[in-house]
Amino acid sequence: LRTNEHVWRMREVDETGLAKEDVEREEIKNKGEIMDLLYYFDHGYMNVIKTEFIGDVYIFLWSLLLVIPGIIKSYEYRMVPFILAESPTMETREVLELSRNIMYGNKWQAFLLDMSFIPWHILGVVTLGIGEILYVNPYTNLTDACLYRKLKEIYTEKEAQA
Repeated sequence: LRTNEHVWRMREVDETGLAKEDVEREEIKNKGEIMDLLYYFDHGYMNVIKTEFIGDVYIFLWSLLLVIPGIIKSYEYRMVPFILAESPTMETREVLELSRNIMYGNKWQAFLLDMSFIPWHILGVVTLGIGEILYVNPYTNLTDACLYRKLKEIYTEKEAQA
């Protein structure tokens, strides 16, 4: 059980590290360094784990009600790794609330975007997972980073006008 717990923690921190790398790559800040993947082991490690865990628990609890509410909640908290990538010390409640606010009114578009990747995932399966590792996952991750940037920009403009 302890080994699984450590693997889960590393996965959560690594997910946020990948989000950081994708956001920076999307901004063309850098080409991505291997140390970007390990950045959060030194910067906000426990906050990243706590926030990702609480988000996962919320999604799980909503999924217990019915499948559809769980899917909706997963889209509400979709931007958590990207928010943590930019602000690793932000409070858990603030991160989850910001993700909900950014995704408000955009969950359907994000769902349709995910559906557009189905042929790519099928192609990844046909190539016995090699395609999934080499091009499908990086492509979908970078698309999510672009989606985050655009939705955050729209949200920031709305907040400035309010």
